[in-house]
Amino acid sequence: MEQQGTFFDPIDKLSGRVKEQMKKRLPENFSPSDSEYITSDKKFVLCKKCGLPRYALEYNIFTKCEMYNRKQCDCDREDELRKFNEERAREKALYYDSPVFLRSVGEKYRNARFNDIPTEGCDSTYLFAKNQLERFLGGIESNLESGKGWYLWSEETGVGKTCLASCVRRELLDSGIPCVLMTDINIVNDCESRRFATGEFDYATYYDVKVLIIDDLGTDATTDGGRVSKLTNRWMNDIINQRYLNHKLTCFTSNFSKRSLMDIGFDKRIVDRIMEMAPAEMRITGRSFREQLDKAAREGREFDLAY
Repeated sequence: MEQQGTFFDPIDKLSGRVKEQMKKRLPENFSPSDSEYITSDKKFVLCKKCGLPRYALEYNIFTKCEMYNRKQCDCDREDELRKFNEERAREKALYYDSPVFLRSVGEKYRNARFNDIPTEGCDSTYLFAKNQLERFLGGIESNLESGKGWYLWSEETGVGKTCLASCVRRELLDSGIPCVLMTDINIVNDCESRRFATGEFDYATYYDVKVLIIDDLGTDATTDGGRVSKLTNRWMNDIINQRYLNHKLTCFTSNFSKRSLMDIGFDKRIVDRIMEMAPAEMRITGRSFREQLDKAAREGREFDLAY
């Protein structure tokens, strides 16, 4: 029959399995810190400040002996809340207000939300994409776990891709989920400027942020002879591959379909990764909002669209 005992039995009298369990579950030697004290009956370790238990001696059915189990006193809860608020403040400074991450969003889209977007007169494909992205946000916990994002594209510019992506960004940030939205060009420029400043390849933020939305993927192919630059290819390869390996949620907007990315010079490996990381592909086929605004201005009438 397996030996039983309490913590206060000499450690060498306990079975090997129990000793190992106790070492894992209890502070070494149960020595209280300067902010704690043990009650006279040795059943509790109390916080000196708030007087509530930090540890309680309780019978453990697995080790078949009494063990000190960790509790949370008021001071612990206050400390946890303080750390949470500090982290939220750090994330706000980094993701809400950072000039680097606002380059692709700007003041125009900084506070964009789905509820603010007018839908009257919008193209059906635009409305479908909006609906799908709202559904994506509704299942964000499972999407974060699976690392499956979306790919939004259109051959036409100015149809609202960045607007919709900015709404996703803001809704995620409001929910406390770190999100960065950047064009591939701005990501490359940021990484290169860091490399020249430090001499190191520093792109941990793009590796680690919970949700990364790469906006206008392949933009330089429209101005550089129809091919993306080797620099863009290299950085996108590194960042996308690292996020793929770590199941990080990554989304994309582009003026090219996923299947045409190789035609503009992206490596097949990158395209294969994108196919798997962003299985939901949506295409907007409507006319450019900017063109409609220009036409309305020429005709002396209003075209009421917020974004």
